[in-house]
Amino acid sequence: MSTKWQQGISGLYEAGYAISLVALLLSLGIFTYFRSLRCARTTLHMNLFASFAVNNALWLVWYRCIVANTDLLLNNGVTCRLLHIILHYFLLTNYAWMLCEGFYLHTLLVSAFTSEHKLVKWLMGLGWPVPAVIVTIYASLRITSDDPADTGQIFQAACLVNVEKYEELCKLLLKNYDMQEHEMKY
Repeated sequence: MSTKWQQGISGLYEAGYAISLVALLLSLGIFTYFRSLRCARTTLHMNLFASFAVNNALWLVWYRCIVANTDLLLNNGVTCRLLHIILHYFLLTNYAWMLCEGFYLHTLLVSAFTSEHKLVKWLMGLGWPVPAVIVTIYASLRITSDDPADTGQIFQAACLVNVEKYEELCKLLLKNYDMQEHEMKY
């Protein structure tokens, strides 16, 4: 690939992250300013938006400082590694907060008598600290590895976990499909 092409793609990424960051900050400002909007649901939304905003800001820093400076990228210094770890922490918090939002909605549908205040406290304990534990384990494994770029075993383990989960999901879907088909006949 040519350098001009890579710069164009990086520019598109940066523009997307910048637009998204502005929209997220605007949303956070609205939720913060209007107290009447405060409830358990918006608390979760604000945490999700905050994790996305920090993640987008860090990606902008990554593209401006690391990608634009190939020497820094090739040297793989402490700054580059630290930014990489922090970036992956906030990327993981995005997924954790999406999980929290989904769990919150699931709990509202399934259990009508759950205390929303307690549930939000529990989800706050899931959304921020759990990704920190996972990224700490990841960082320590990368630091102690002989070759920090070696990810072969990590990818193999991730693929095995995914295959097992998809196998369970397919069995469940087929079972439900058979049950629905059986009910339609009678």
